[in-house]
Amino acid sequence: MSQTSDHYYTRLTAGIDPNDVQRWEQQIVDAERRRRHDKTVMDVIGSVTVPTTVVPEADSGTFDGDGGSLEWLQLALEMEEKQ
Repeated sequence: MSQTSDHYYTRLTAGIDPNDVQRWEQQIVDAERRRRHDKTVMDVIGSVTVPTTVVPEADSGTFDGDGGSLEWLQLALEMEEKQ
């Protein structure tokens, strides 16, 4: 299993500047060390919550009218933003 993950990691990082990879690995190590006292350090990529945008009303003809599609799309967008 270890060889498989090593091979995958090597392929994944092959096209990335080695300095960037080293910096990212150091950020991960630092965050893991500091997370016991401050869980916000685990967000090393610096993502932020995006405010919800205004969407068309369900009866606008854009959706099927029951609100289900609108809720599904909103959920999908929120999941995408949090990744």
